Amino acid sequence: MNGLSVLAVVLAIATSVLTWVDFSSDEAMSAEVGDVLLNMDSEKEIAVDDIVGLQVAKWDASVKEGSIFAVALKDGKWIIPSHFDYPADEGKRVGQTAAHVMNIKRGPLASNDPQEHADLGVLDPIDDAQSAADKSGFGQRVTLEGNGGKILLDLIVGDSSQSGNVRYVRQAGDNNVYTAPIDLSVSTSFKDWVETDLLKIEATSVRDIRIQDYSVNEDTQRIEPRAETAFVRKNEVGEWTSEQLPKKKQIAKDAVDGLVTEATSIRLVEIQPFHHQLLRKKGFIVAQNGAIYGNEGAIMLTLKDGLIFYLFFGEVAVDEKAEKEEGAEAKADNRYLAVFVQYNQEGDEELASLMRAKVVAAEEEAKKAAEPKDKKEEKKEEGPENEPEGKTDDVQPVKVDYDKLIAERKANGKQRAAEKQQRFSKFFYVIDNESFKKLRPAQEALFVDPPKEEKKDAKKKGKK
Repeated sequence: MNGLSVLAVVLAIATSVLTWVDFSSDEAMSAEVGDVLLNMDSEKEIAVDDIVGLQVAKWDASVKEGSIFAVALKDGKWIIPSHFDYPADEGKRVGQTAAHVMNIKRGPLASNDPQEHADLGVLDPIDDAQSAADKSGFGQRVTLEGNGGKILLDLIVGDSSQSGNVRYVRQAGDNNVYTAPIDLSVSTSFKDWVETDLLKIEATSVRDIRIQDYSVNEDTQRIEPRAETAFVRKNEVGEWTSEQLPKKKQIAKDAVDGLVTEATSIRLVEIQPFHHQLLRKKGFIVAQNGAIYGNEGAIMLTLKDGLIFYLFFGEVAVDEKAEKEEGAEAKADNRYLAVFVQYNQEGDEELASLMRAKVVAAEEEAKKAAEPKDKKEEKKEEGPENEPEGKTDDVQPVKVDYDKLIAERKANGKQRAAEKQQRFSKFFYVIDNESFKKLRPAQEALFVDPPKEEKKDAKKKGKK
């Protein structure tokens, strides 16, 4: 589904929700029955296909300036130009935002006095930032752009009116403030406009998870392994096993399951473009053998389809906006993450199934070939009366070309890994510190003492 198709679906859903606004007040009713649209062309409705860009702006009190975020339609896909054309969420957020403001009929005039803009919450977070004396009373500005840079809508949405059913609104550059049935909350945060599920893999597909702990000598670029803790299971309902299980301990299933869930649902905070010359600055080391390591360790996930995801953790990624805030506590401590993907045919369960089927088929063929000659002749002489109804000698079982299927599966696995690697190799990813901590658990949290009841039972059995 391309960007416009997704946008059309989201707009249809969001618009249907808007029709259920409570118009119980006289003010809201007036807004509903008006004939003038809040679009730039007040007599023409905006169509989905008309929108090729959207910009939202709001006042950011923490840095005392307007915060702006924009997305654009490029080659049929929504991208974020300010973030190196990173893919947006297929237009879902665009559709939700646009549906709340486009083709809305304006209500009665509330004010035409610029001095009242702050009281009504319709100050422009971009243009009024310098002139606003008390730095309050800002609205949310939404701009819809059409082909050729044509502005389809440029609206500032302010506070709720006294009735609570409508909002004060005005077109950017116009002093007239109206009421309209709009329910809007814009976000200028990158993570709210993207598909934050970075890896897009199911926790149930993980068959092997390895926590790699090592130290990095940044001067010699040598890797000094400290420990590797691995958990393996045969299928999604199988029990976790570990070669590192300490004596008199058992695997903390909930902790391992939680680790897998966290690893497969990593949420994006920000991104930075990937460049090999930036690896060291971001906390990633290229070892003498050419392998890449993160100076804060790594996690390796092996899936049932043979794909292996390597998650390398790098340096602290301080939020530039947080740095501007007053006080040391305002600084964020997010973490850089690099992702690499490979295909390992040894872990591909479907490939293993094909290879087993090939062996079984070969064994069946061998049995037939080894069958005594007189037994074969005996079968031929049995005659048609002994054949099952509808069966003829001309019908032969279809021979499966397992070699071809196996080769195709291997090629498919390599292709899937290459496609994912191409996607992940474009960026350094930033995840929040809480997620990072959960992905670096202490070993004692993964191996625990057996329940006391089990210990007592074991002693009783030993006495017997």
